[in-house]
Amino acid sequence: MKLSPHTTVRFCEPDDADFIRDLYYDGIPRAALLDGRREPMLPLRSEILEIIRKSEAARAMLFTIEDGTGILRAWSGLRGLNPDARFAELFLVFADEAGYDSLQADEALGYLLDRAFFQTDLGRVLVSCLESEKAWRQFLLRKGFSSCGIQRDIMCISGTWTGIETLELTAETFYKQASQDKGGEKS
Repeated sequence: MKLSPHTTVRFCEPDDADFIRDLYYDGIPRAALLDGRREPMLPLRSEILEIIRKSEAARAMLFTIEDGTGILRAWSGLRGLNPDARFAELFLVFADEAGYDSLQADEALGYLLDRAFFQTDLGRVLVSCLESEKAWRQFLLRKGFSSCGIQRDIMCISGTWTGIETLELTAETFYKQASQDKGGEKS
């Protein structure tokens, strides 16, 4: 879906596997790319292709973010989607940390939140970020997310222990911000 001249959000396709693999292998630790034990993973291209192929069956919505020229900039999605419990985990991983200060980030997050709250009727979304993911955390706080707490010293990266923080945005906060935005007030 083309959101603006700057941003296109579309479902992941097999051709995106190399871009996604590069996010895992670029040496930048990101909470969204940790495995279930919260350890870094280095998946093979074939494993990423399998994730893309099974994303519907796993009840995950995986998206790729392109700029206006068609260059891939980010990988995102809603995973662990549980309509009965009315929550999901949201992730948005830019290849470059400066991406979180862009119009693309605003538009991509807006798209994901619309899917979560308007289309899927979730009650909240959760996001994880490492203490080193400062730009991602600041972006989320600007968008109305609040911290649920930090698990300290959860993993060791390059000889340094780091924590992982969980942030949430409730449907109530999202709807309140959406109505303020329509009224001309920016949050």
